[in-house]
Amino acid sequence: MADVDATTANWLPPGKAIPIGALYAHILQGEDIVVNQMLQGKKTIWETSEWDKKVKLAFGQLTPEARNARIDLAVLKPYAEAVARATDAYLSSANAADMDRTIHMGGSIGGMTAGALVEAWVVGHIWSHMGEVSALKGLQGKQGYPF
Repeated sequence: MADVDATTANWLPPGKAIPIGALYAHILQGEDIVVNQMLQGKKTIWETSEWDKKVKLAFGQLTPEARNARIDLAVLKPYAEAVARATDAYLSSANAADMDRTIHMGGSIGGMTAGALVEAWVVGHIWSHMGEVSALKGLQGKQGYPF
């Protein structure tokens, strides 16, 4: 994301894909939900700091509205930094028992350990969406993955 400027972040791709900026906000929101709300039972940073008003994007899933959102990455950066700090703090203080604790996901998903939740819904979520970011960068003639 370091080389993504405002034009690249807000370029409207063909079809139904959403711009990189809105996708990046979604990635951060996902990590915020898992680390703060699901693992620690706290409110999200998005909620406690009114990021919806600052970023002008609804919280949650990728919606058709996200396709039309224009994200100011400079405004989003402090949120990204706050989420990273919260994740680092949680993971550096968590022990094996914390990671083995079952988190009830609800619905048909059931439960999974906190460690599996971090692996799937933080690491895996980021990896999968960064593939999209790389493809969207490539469609704009920019370097996607760094290799």
